[in-house]
Parts: sequence; structure tokens; C-alpha cells
Amino acid sequence: MREAKLPIGVLLLAEGLIVAITLLGEPSRFAQGLIIGVSSTVFLGFFVLLFLMVTGSVLTLAGIWGERFAKDELKMAVKRGHIWGFVSNVELGGFDIDSIAVAPGGVFALEVKAHLARRRRRDDSADLQQARYGARKAASIFRSVHVQSPHEVEPVLVLWGRRGADEVPAEGLTVDGVHVVAVGDLANWLRRHRTGRISEDNAKAVLARLQDFKDTRRACQVLCV
Repeated sequence: MREAKLPIGVLLLAEGLIVAITLLGEPSRFAQGLIIGVSSTVFLGFFVLLFLMVTGSVLTLAGIWGERFAKDELKMAVKRGHIWGFVSNVELGGFDIDSIAVAPGGVFALEVKAHLARRRRRDDSADLQQARYGARKAASIFRSVHVQSPHEVEPVLVLWGRRGADEVPAEGLTVDGVHVVAVGDLANWLRRHRTGRISEDNAKAVLARLQDFKDTRRACQVLCV
């Protein structure tokens, strides 16, 4: 609030003027309530938006929405038979892998990024690096005694937001070894991996061990806290 005291002060002054003019004008009680109610609602909505922007919480919310939309696409891909299944929010060494999907044609580590403003070159580089890092973490989990399924894991950067996804073609693209896909095209993109060497029985067993690994890590964190 200290950082945004000037716009907040202007809004409070404007709201006070609206209320004063409304009362001095002596309209009907219904009109008074309507004007004051609408202006107060607009002020409150703007204040909430300003708070989210100043604190950076709007980016956190955007990231949560992006991951939710990506999970919806993954569920659709499972329903259509494009992938065998997926496990989300797998943590290892303080790093959270947004989702790991197992398809007949391969294993994919998904890193979801939301961009509300125009992406800059350094943003692209950081996103690609994080996607590759997530794939390496996922591969280490698959090689571990917990999963015991040493598959190669391909990195996938999933973009959400008008400024992020609009620049990616519907068929996706590959940048420096990372698949880049818009969140709305994820299920269709996974369709190309619906055939391959990973059988359903093998995938289900791997996914079950991966889910157990995730649950065990989470339980350990809770008990340690």
C-alpha cells in the first residue's frame, strides 16, 4: 500500500467526491444506493487488482491457472488415448516438476510458464533452461531405485498467456532441444506420440511407482516440518 499510496489516494478522493455529489444531489434512495454501490465495487475491484500487481501475486495466480489448464489438456490426452497417464507436481531437491507424462512414444517433463507481457529474449532463455533442468531431474527419478525405469525424458515448455502462446504455432516448435507448445494445443501435440515402444502395462507400473515416490516425498516433508 505504501508503494501505491498515490493511486490509492486518488481513488479514495474520487470515491468520496462521488458519494458527496450523490448525497448532495438528493436523488431517490434507490439511485443513491445504486451509484454508491457501483462506485464502491469498482474501487474495490481496482484496489484488489492493484494489490495483486504490486505484490507480484498476479504472476503467481497466472502460473497456477496455466498449470491447471495444462492438467486439463493432459486429462484430455489420456481420455483420447494419446498418453498413458501423468503425475503432476513431482518435487526433487527443492525443484518442482510441473508434470511428467508417459506416452507410448516417450516420457515428457512439462514446465508450464505464464506470460502476461511480451516475452523477452532472456525470459525465453531462462524458460528453456528450466525446462531442460526439469527433464534432467525427471530422468534421475526414473533411474532411481524408486522407479527403476531408465527412460529418456524429453523437456517440454508449455506456454500460457496471450503474449506467450500466440507466438507458438499450433503444431509447436523445437528450440535448443526443447519442445515448445501452447497450452491450448498440448493435447493435440501429444497425439503424435500415441504410438511407440512403451506398453500400457509398463506405463501404468511406472506411473504407480512415480506416484508413490511423490507421495513419499510429500509425507516426509510434512513429518519433517
